[in-house]
Amino acid sequence: MALSDFPTVDLPSANSETSERALGNFLNQHSGFICRLDKPDKGCDFDVELMINGSSAVNQRFGIQLKSVEKLPLLADGVTISYAFETSRLGYLLNRPIGEGLIVLYDVYGKALYYEYAVTLHGRLTKERGSSDWEELDTVKIHIPLNNIINEEAAIKIHAHFQMRFEAAAFLIASQGSRYGLSVAKPTAGQKYDIKNPEQVKEILLKHGMGLLYEHDIELCFNLIRQLPAADIDSSSELLVMAAIAYGEMGRRYDSENFIRKLNKVKQVPAAHKQMIRFGHLKNQMMLEQIDLAEFVAGIKAIRDEESSPRNILLIDLNIIFYELLSLKFFHKLPDDMLKRIRSVFVHIKELSIDDRSRQLIEANNAENLSQYILFLWSDFFNELAIQRAAGTAERSAIPALAQTPLLDLESELNKILEHLYTEGQAQKDELLQAHALLVQSRYLTAKEISLISQWPMLKSLHFHNQKQYVEHIKLALSGHDHFMAVGYVELAYQSLVNGIELILIGRDVYKYRDEMNLPLLESLKLKMEQQHELEALDQRFPQLTAKITRTSDLYMSDTRDMDDQQLEGMASSIFRALKLPYGCHANLLNELRNCRTFYQRGSDKLELIPYEFNHDLRLFYSGPVRFIIRNKQTNFRSVPSSDVGALLDSWGVS
Repeated sequence: MALSDFPTVDLPSANSETSERALGNFLNQHSGFICRLDKPDKGCDFDVELMINGSSAVNQRFGIQLKSVEKLPLLADGVTISYAFETSRLGYLLNRPIGEGLIVLYDVYGKALYYEYAVTLHGRLTKERGSSDWEELDTVKIHIPLNNIINEEAAIKIHAHFQMRFEAAAFLIASQGSRYGLSVAKPTAGQKYDIKNPEQVKEILLKHGMGLLYEHDIELCFNLIRQLPAADIDSSSELLVMAAIAYGEMGRRYDSENFIRKLNKVKQVPAAHKQMIRFGHLKNQMMLEQIDLAEFVAGIKAIRDEESSPRNILLIDLNIIFYELLSLKFFHKLPDDMLKRIRSVFVHIKELSIDDRSRQLIEANNAENLSQYILFLWSDFFNELAIQRAAGTAERSAIPALAQTPLLDLESELNKILEHLYTEGQAQKDELLQAHALLVQSRYLTAKEISLISQWPMLKSLHFHNQKQYVEHIKLALSGHDHFMAVGYVELAYQSLVNGIELILIGRDVYKYRDEMNLPLLESLKLKMEQQHELEALDQRFPQLTAKITRTSDLYMSDTRDMDDQQLEGMASSIFRALKLPYGCHANLLNELRNCRTFYQRGSDKLELIPYEFNHDLRLFYSGPVRFIIRNKQTNFRSVPSSDVGALLDSWGVS
């Protein structure tokens, strides 16, 4: 450049200066913000310090990314700004300690500022796109409502928003920081909550308590409520609601019911929480065995009919599925639409306008539903394969049969969901999310092994893993215990521990695997948890199951004793399918099972039931009504053959 040539001030530079002045007109020390240019700029333009009580600078900071726009880009609706934004810049803002920041667009010609919170944009993008895949893109279109304009009123709202975020973060660190080795300083002007002061605990609960429940921080809410005097809780309908829910979810059912009675007695249940209290009351009644599963499901279906909140409707649907699956017994028929309903819940979870953590924890709950659904299919598969092997119609390998079922694909689908949730938990250092993913997996693996073992001796040679894989399953189950304990969920930690012990017993006794686990130490920890936390002891199912198999394996159809009609019909259908019997055999097969149940319910150990003229050609054997004889084991006296066991018992004077 020559001596007479001077630097040119480009338009973007001028616009940037204008936008900074415009922002400073509203976000300044008079409105409670100390705005500093962030130099060098690595991801945001301003490092903003929040002022408390109008004058105190307490070093609570958040970032602002400011962009100038010469022509404001609008969507077709005319009320939403659509702006291409660098994804990495959004991530940079969210990486602040409170996970929050502000994005501001300056309309050069309109001379107006438009804003949105970074965390709101993150949730909006995920909802709009149906997944978090957008996070891998270089740029993404962010949408900001045109009425999000910065003025004096908005400055007040923005200040209140960030003050609430910092107060909540400070309180969580004060109450939970010691668990993670974080320094817990004394309250300051910006950290005004002292968790040892009941009045301040009451204040934080009234301000954020319901949020803790909605965000699955139930254990934290429970521990805070426990610090309050009973009179404080009784004097506030909001605190009574929180106590009723938190105590119920932590297993303190009688205490929860007491809080609900107090609410109902003075008719203080806030309208917004009535359905939640109704649900909690039903759950307490069921867990206290005051109502059965069918009554509980009917009750929550009635609540659903009156509910309008999409989130509450989804949670109710999730619970209906869970308890419907829980109510099914062995050989019951799965509802035809069950898998469709489970997948529909997953879709609706993604559509909810909620934070990612809540979304992931709800997904973990629905993954439990999917796992229970798959376990029913495994149970049917194992049963039919055992029948085929007993009848000599199946190969020893189950691989050909597996290839004809959707089981492995469904199991792969479940594993991907749980792996994703666990990985997300690791990335976010979220112990609770990791723990829930591991608990679903350990429950599933344990139940699958129990289902397989229940078909001994026919399926004793069948397994789906090697020693290395199996030992890893044990370690993950026990890791679930550690994660739950880290966040204070003792009962779920105990369940994870029990699953780990169960897997160890099965691995050693069934598969002869070496795991190098200290089983006596784990069993001692189980007993210690039961005593210290007053937990109802969960016994290992495997030893009980093997004892039952040994005791009853030589008795003809003895497992029909405790079956209901639906189970008998399911058992008949299972045998019918496994043996590929002609259609006309089904009724005779079902009648055989009903007769067996009658015998084992009415008979005695002195009597034996024997199928008359049994034929190994089962097609021929079931072509007509099955007949039986009853033998007295002491006298060896035998009855005449009959297809009506009840009549035979009557004739022998057996009531």
